[in-house]
Amino acid sequence: MTTPVGGNFSADMQNAIAQQQAITAEAAKTNVELAKSTTVKDAYGKIR
Repeated sequence: MTTPVGGNFSADMQNAIAQQQAITAEAAKTNVELAKSTTVKDAYGKIR
């Protein structure tokens, strides 16, 4: 594996992986929030 001129392949890869993990974590949080709000809505719907 050759290192591109002026670039650090390893650092760039770690950066890309870190960004991917941050995006995944944000998506997971969003999904949890959606699940919570849906559950609450369903519960209210069943009570009425």
